[in-house]
Amino acid sequence: MTDNETVLVAQTDYTVLFVDDDADTLEQLERLFSRENYSVKCISSGNEALKLLQHLDNVAVIVSDQSMPVMEGAEFLRLSRDKAPDAIRILATAHSDVKVAIAAINDGGISRYISKPWETEALIQTVRDNVRNYALSKENLHKQEIINAQNRQLLELNNKLRESVQLQTSKIRSKLSELLEYSKQQ
Repeated sequence: MTDNETVLVAQTDYTVLFVDDDADTLEQLERLFSRENYSVKCISSGNEALKLLQHLDNVAVIVSDQSMPVMEGAEFLRLSRDKAPDAIRILATAHSDVKVAIAAINDGGISRYISKPWETEALIQTVRDNVRNYALSKENLHKQEIINAQNRQLLELNNKLRESVQLQTSKIRSKLSELLEYSKQQ
């Protein structure tokens, strides 16, 4: 199994969350992503999505519409950082308001801004790429933890070896001193 296959297999444990107040859009998203190798959740409001995030693990990607009643997408994405800090955030909007995009990037930690209506294949590929990036990031963190644990073990072994060498050196010096003393007496 190659590294890419390892990452793709691991993606089944990840969730992609879509938040949009339009029921037709959510149905379309469910159909588009039904065959993907990860769990897909579609929620109609930011408040519902925040509640759901409390119960989800491994949320890889969050895609939110900007124009929603009660809570706009940029606000939801900003608040979602507390619940899913490692998730990759994408803001989708039919409006090209640069101020909203900048605020969402700065405050909401979004990594991508998608215009609506989106191109289906581009949206699917964007989500796939970001799930893969999330999986790679998690794998890198896991490998770093292993490396750190191994480094701690090596440090402990090195310290024990140093102590052992110092003890042996001390014994050798003592024996050498005894031998020198003995040779002087002869």
